[in-house]
Amino acid sequence: CIGRGFRGTTGTGGGGYRFGNVLTFTASSPTIPGCSTQPSLTVATVNSPQGSFIDTAGNGWQIIPANGSATANIRQFGAVQNYIRAIGDAGATDDGAAIRSCLRFMAVGSWFQDAGGWGGGTCVVPSGASLVCNGLEVPAYVALNGISMGGSVLKQCDSDNVNATNFITLGNPQSHINAFNATLKNLTLFGGGNSAGTAYMIYSNSTQSANTLEQVAIYGVARGCIKYEIGYGGPSGFGVHGGICVPNGTLSPSPAINLSGNYAFTFDNDWHASVGGPKWTGTVIALGNGGTFIGSGIHCENVTICIDYDGSVGSPMMVSLIGNVGQNAVDKYVSIRNGSVTGVNLQGFSANSVACNVYKVATASCVSTGNIPGLTAF
Repeated sequence: CIGRGFRGTTGTGGGGYRFGNVLTFTASSPTIPGCSTQPSLTVATVNSPQGSFIDTAGNGWQIIPANGSATANIRQFGAVQNYIRAIGDAGATDDGAAIRSCLRFMAVGSWFQDAGGWGGGTCVVPSGASLVCNGLEVPAYVALNGISMGGSVLKQCDSDNVNATNFITLGNPQSHINAFNATLKNLTLFGGGNSAGTAYMIYSNSTQSANTLEQVAIYGVARGCIKYEIGYGGPSGFGVHGGICVPNGTLSPSPAINLSGNYAFTFDNDWHASVGGPKWTGTVIALGNGGTFIGSGIHCENVTICIDYDGSVGSPMMVSLIGNVGQNAVDKYVSIRNGSVTGVNLQGFSANSVACNVYKVATASCVSTGNIPGLTAF
């Protein structure tokens, strides 16, 4: 048998394989020429211990979540959380590999269809700050949860390309299938780099969850906050509850949040977009093709446009804004590009230092100012 005695390696750390697993070559795998019976590989050791390892006595160990909780801690996979802003990237450990291993560990076996199965788990980010290079991908049915917004911090490496590297991707963007319940909760995300870029801190083309982001603070620096597009898997929900988006007045791309894809987008629970220093000349939220957008308790501050509604592309979104209060130093709360579209409804709107509630680009005119107590369509 030509393949006799060969050795193999694998790079799927964290949860792909564990000690004692036997990998057998089958008809669907590349076969070994000259072998009447295909050989197999038995996992004997792990070179980079993340989640499974051999101790100094030669005993094999692997993390098993206690009490059926389906929860693991990124420190169990080697995360150090030693990023300190005053020292910067050079003085910190890259925790990216450890966090990716935790996410893969919780994802193993989590995809289920008609054959049944179970539904993923949670990677916990304890209090502290981690430097993360080369981005993260949160698989379907997996949650990346911190302890509190502000307490659990992920900082993107400055070396990541600001024009190509999104920080956190929800779901596999190449699979073109839905990624149910790939979610983030109780986190603060800091972008890297110091030159203007076009990438985003959070990106997805497939995740589907009514609770996609909960209490997540995003400081994009040279990146936008959120981009959702396409919507592989069909119409569903993308919910953002609480949290904040803080564009950089000179480096962040506009819009800070770019939404399309025939989804039901929801932003509520006192969600904030705020810029310190001089007023930002960009747009916070851009609404493109298809679906609906419901905003309740959205607070924009020190920006030119809070919501840009492009009713000229594809099937225009239906937009409802309810109970949005405390706006401050905003030129245009809603800008409607296509004046013939009447798909924007405002209700219970308190205009505090908003120059124009609704601006129509087609006629270059402000069609609403002041408070709106009842329901008004534009």
